[in-house]
Amino acid sequence: MKGAPPRLARWILERALPDDVREDVSGDLEENFRRRRRTVGAIRSRLWYLAQALSFATHFFAERLRNRSRAADMSTGFSWMDFKLGFRMLVRYPGLTLVGVFGMAMAIAIAAGASSIINRFTDPALPLDAGDRIITVLTWDAAKNGPERRVLHDLLIWRRDVKSLVDVGAYRQVGRNLIASGGQPESVRVAEMSASGFRVARVAPMMGRHLLDGDEREAAPPVVVIGYDLWKSRFDGDPTILSRTLQLGSLTYSIVGVMPEGFAFPINHRIWIPLKVNPASSVRLKGPDVLVFGRLAPGSTLETAQSELTSVGQQTAAAFPSTHEKIRPRVLPYTYPFFDIRNAETGRLYRSVKYLMSLLLLVVCVNVSILVYARTATRQGEIAV
Repeated sequence: MKGAPPRLARWILERALPDDVREDVSGDLEENFRRRRRTVGAIRSRLWYLAQALSFATHFFAERLRNRSRAADMSTGFSWMDFKLGFRMLVRYPGLTLVGVFGMAMAIAIAAGASSIINRFTDPALPLDAGDRIITVLTWDAAKNGPERRVLHDLLIWRRDVKSLVDVGAYRQVGRNLIASGGQPESVRVAEMSASGFRVARVAPMMGRHLLDGDEREAAPPVVVIGYDLWKSRFDGDPTILSRTLQLGSLTYSIVGVMPEGFAFPINHRIWIPLKVNPASSVRLKGPDVLVFGRLAPGSTLETAQSELTSVGQQTAAAFPSTHEKIRPRVLPYTYPFFDIRNAETGRLYRSVKYLMSLLLLVVCVNVSILVYARTATRQGEIAV
């Protein structure tokens, strides 16, 4: 319409102005627009009207945002003013700010450390390649309510029938007197281990070779693999070590390999000799106590391996009820027997760690709270005003 305000400006006002003031504001602006049109011309008056419309729209839009913010503050108990006052306090009192930040950083560090410690404690894994897939088979005797470790007979069955597990082997720890040329006899712990233990660990020897399956034959010559520390301490890092021998007890062993520094599988061992016990000729629940290890086959899980082992165990119990009726084999993470949190003693230690971490967090929080309270107490007069 000729002589009317710009349509765009009127459209903006209609959508920006609240209902209770829309008619009054629009009427006043149109009246002023007509007066200006007569005095300053159409173009300048139209520009003035557009500027006024944008100004009113901005003002009322900001007012709506503030109202919504206040409503949200009332529902959450927080206001923008609280944030600004808090920020000013932080800037005005840098000492208190640093103490608070340090306290919160300590609390976060303690919480993260506690979480890491508890996770490592409750779900530890070997520091080996895919160490979380290394397992142990624990045979539980329900009749005596305890583990049964005379399982060389069962070991042969598990190797043959449990497809979810690979490189299943066993070891036992024995004490021997180590006698090396030019040195004093020394009592050492020796791991009599299946050769598959090195395949499970997946660590290459630093020199020479691992134990081989053929070394486990009773007629095979006695051989030994030694650890890095023993090589350095008792043999002075001799580069020709593979041509030497050492005596363990009454037997002399040819040194065929040296493992790299830090290798200690199965449990902090440094000397390994073949486990020369033929499972095929072993008697059910007779013979030495051994611990069984292995790896989950590719694509297998603890659940699938346990299901398969349970089925094999039931078949063994049906075939040999006199010895295996109460025997229950279980597949567990390798470290489980050493870190069982359901064990009473280990459970108490686990709870103690949690309580200690909680106490440290509480101390940090209380100290920060005391500092804030002390700062507030010094401003009682200002707060009262």
